[in-house]
Amino acid sequence: MMRLKVRVHPAGAVWLGACFLLSPSHIVLSALAALAWHEAAHMAAMALCGVKRCVLELTPFGGMADAACYDRLAPGRKAVSALSGVLASALGAWLCLRFAPDTPFWHALYLANASLAAFNLLPVWPLDGARALLAGAERLGVERPAQRILTGLAYALGLSMVVLGLYGAWLGHVNLSLLCAGPYLAYAAHAS
Repeated sequence: MMRLKVRVHPAGAVWLGACFLLSPSHIVLSALAALAWHEAAHMAAMALCGVKRCVLELTPFGGMADAACYDRLAPGRKAVSALSGVLASALGAWLCLRFAPDTPFWHALYLANASLAAFNLLPVWPLDGARALLAGAERLGVERPAQRILTGLAYALGLSMVVLGLYGAWLGHVNLSLLCAGPYLAYAAHAS
């Protein structure tokens, strides 16, 4: 049985509060439901791979299921646990599209799941796609160079998001998510 600890990063709590104040509640709730589904899939896969303790942290732009023994897992198990969230999000999007009633909440839940699946497939550290690629690189013995490349891609994507956000603001369309998520992605890549 896996022991689970749930934490909320202080910046994640502030961001969540701001979202509830500035966005329609059905959008925020659907994003939280999609995030919980995504991270639950990671935790279930890690439990099946033998992980006994896991910390789930709500961060400003998502969540992170972290296990202290993750680095000791075999590369195949790392890839399975990384891709499980993507597959669960894709399944959630398909279920919403196929079976859910046509209401704003279910449409927002579909978009949240589809966005989580697509974004997490990017080969950018520390997203799930990069974790799966890094597991393959570990099996081939080229983990260090691959880690540097994936971290560099995270910095490039973070900078691109900020530039796109500033361009949008210059045109009169302010998107705080782009302006804040870019630096956060670069910080997360650097910190991990």
